[in-house]
Amino acid sequence: MNVQTGVSSSQVLRGAGHVVFVEGGSDDAFDPTVIRELLRTNGLRMEVRALGTCDNVVEAAKAMVWKHPTYYFLADRDGREQAFIEHSWTHFPANSTSNLIFWRKRELENYFIAPEYLCLSQFLVGSEAELRKLILEEAKRRIFLEAANLVLLRIRSAVVTPPSAWFTQIEKFKNRQDALQELVNSPALQERGDSIRDLLETDKRETMLDETLAMLTGGKAQPEYGVGEWLNLMSGKQIFRAIAGQVFRVTDASGTILQGNEQNNEVAKDLLKRPLAEQPDDFRQLVTLLRDKVAGQP
Repeated sequence: MNVQTGVSSSQVLRGAGHVVFVEGGSDDAFDPTVIRELLRTNGLRMEVRALGTCDNVVEAAKAMVWKHPTYYFLADRDGREQAFIEHSWTHFPANSTSNLIFWRKRELENYFIAPEYLCLSQFLVGSEAELRKLILEEAKRRIFLEAANLVLLRIRSAVVTPPSAWFTQIEKFKNRQDALQELVNSPALQERGDSIRDLLETDKRETMLDETLAMLTGGKAQPEYGVGEWLNLMSGKQIFRAIAGQVFRVTDASGTILQGNEQNNEVAKDLLKRPLAEQPDDFRQLVTLLRDKVAGQP
C-alpha cells in the first residue's frame, strides 16, 4: 500500500473505508511499515497512510473524526502523562478521543528495544547477553540527554495547551475596553501564566530533571534492566538505530546486506509475522480493538 505525505484534505478523503493514519514521512518509514505488517499478518485489510509528524496526526484526527468514523490515528507518546495515554486506549475508538491512540511507550521503536522480543528475530547475530549489553550501554550513554529532552517535552506540553475556559457572556463584551479587561482579569489565563512561569524557574527545571532521572533509572545511578522506565520512555528510535546494525544481519534476494532503514524495517516485519500471542501487549490490544471495530461497522 502506498503512503502519502503532504496531501490535501480532498486527497485524504478519497476512497472511504477503514484507514489507519500514522506518523511517517515516506512510504518506507518505520511506523507505516510496522502497522501495515501487524494488521496484514492478523487478517485486517485496512489501508495505512503516513501523515508526517505527531502534530500532523493529532490535528488530522481532530479534523476528520466527526465525518469519517472509520479513520483511526496512532501517535507517539512523547512526553504525555500516563492518565492521558490510558484514556486514549480505554475510549478508542470514539469521537471523544478523535479515534486517536497514543502509544504507551515513548515511540513505536521502543517496542523493538525489548531484548526478549528482539531475541525472537531470525536475523539476530550473537547472543541475548550481547544484545542486552549493547542496549544498556546505549541507554547509559544517552541517559542525561534523554532526561533533559523529557523535561523539555513536559514544558512544551504546558506551554502549548490552551486554557479550556471560553468567554460566553456576551453582555460583558460591549467594547474593546471590556474585552481587554476580561482578558487581563481571566482566572484561567492567570493560572496558566503562573504555571508556565513556575516551570521556567531555574529551581523548578532542576527539580524536574532530578524527578525525570529518578523515574528513568528507578533511583539508580545508571540504567539497569528491571528498574525504572528507561526502556519505555527514552528515545527507542535512537537506541534501536544505534544497536540494530551491530546485532542484525539482513540480506535481500540477491544476497546484498541491507543497512539502515531497509534493514530495520525488515527486522520489524520479520518479528511481526510471528503469532499474535508473541507480540507486545499494546500490539495485541490494538489488533483486538480494530478487529472489533471492523466487524461491527462496514
